[in-house]
Amino acid sequence: MGSISNNAKFYFNSCISANPNFVPPYNNLGLIHAGFKEFEKAIEYYKNAVKLDPNFSECFKNLGVAYREINQPHEAIEYFEKAFQTNNKDVGSLNSIGLILKRYEKYNEAIEYFDKAISIEPNYVLYGNRGNTKARLGNFDEAIEDLNIALRYNDKSAEVYNNIASALNEKGKPADALPYLNKAIQLKSDYADAYNNLGIANEFLKNRDESIKNFKKALEFDPTNDDASTFLSYYHFTQGEYDLFKKRYRSRLFKKKSLEARLLEIQAKMAREVEVAKQFQITSNMDGVVGRTLVNEGEVVTKGQRLLVLHSPKKIWVETNIRETDISRLKLGQLVKIEVDAYPDEQFEGTISRIGNAATSQFAILPKLNEAGSFTKVTQRLRVRIEIDQRKSMLRPGMMVEVFIKANDSPLRNFLMN
Repeated sequence: MGSISNNAKFYFNSCISANPNFVPPYNNLGLIHAGFKEFEKAIEYYKNAVKLDPNFSECFKNLGVAYREINQPHEAIEYFEKAFQTNNKDVGSLNSIGLILKRYEKYNEAIEYFDKAISIEPNYVLYGNRGNTKARLGNFDEAIEDLNIALRYNDKSAEVYNNIASALNEKGKPADALPYLNKAIQLKSDYADAYNNLGIANEFLKNRDESIKNFKKALEFDPTNDDASTFLSYYHFTQGEYDLFKKRYRSRLFKKKSLEARLLEIQAKMAREVEVAKQFQITSNMDGVVGRTLVNEGEVVTKGQRLLVLHSPKKIWVETNIRETDISRLKLGQLVKIEVDAYPDEQFEGTISRIGNAATSQFAILPKLNEAGSFTKVTQRLRVRIEIDQRKSMLRPGMMVEVFIKANDSPLRNFLMN
């Protein structure tokens, strides 16, 4: 294999030597290096190709793949976008962007890309990915609907049957999940994740013997399956089968911790879960108005899940981004004049309550890296919070306002959306 690739490299390099403006050899050399996981080298060749041919859609996609493989999501998304811009039928690039956003838990944005791809060329992969993403948001009914559509395109996908069952388990309908899991295992007999979900369904249905068999089967095909290993260890512990408990954890979960320490952790976790189960009311640490609910009545929620957006009508503020060159002219407590589009004849006042400690770009969800060392100087902005004097409950979150800050006899003016 190595000699074949070396011969191919020699051939493509010879082509470039004979005609440096001939594009395909650059892309082909990039593919060879990518095949050997030499992604940085592949990127060099891909970039040479698109420099010569700015409409080379396939090469832009290859750049997206290479950057994704070296964990540079910003650049990957950028080049997948360019691939689609040069070929508006390229649903593969839209799907790749959606999967990257899903990986970074930007679920709503991911769904937008899956939507766009489906509107162009619907297929079972796109419906499957959109369904799985909706499930991450807790929208299980919509997720199941998408996954069932995926089955119409491909009824031989064990993964789709398993994902439908997983959503049904999450909805508290384990009996409905069983036929999907049996079908998934029928299509893929060594499908560890399906056996794991079958164990969960049977445990919900109080079929303890069956669930134990299922979890053991999951571990047989995938010894690293944490869910199955954790359940079986917990089961042995609650049954007083400490030898089996120790054996299970010694082989999987206790490689770096002492058995005694882990036992104490489990006991403490069980005690915490019991206390949480006793609580029937969730209280807020502040009074306020519910601006938006994020779950539906009767929906099962998990620990740490956001339930609603709450704000206090008495505490209103705006945030604006000030150029770094002007930040030295500001100070805490400084007076600010504010005009609100909704009340053109009124003027409001506020004071600066916080000045950001870093540029707004620094802590972006996917901060752009500069590993190449290239740098173009751009004036950065820092976020400044201004607390406003509420007046007869006139102001509401989300209103468009205009801010005027007088600093050293020279006004700073900024527009913002709160």
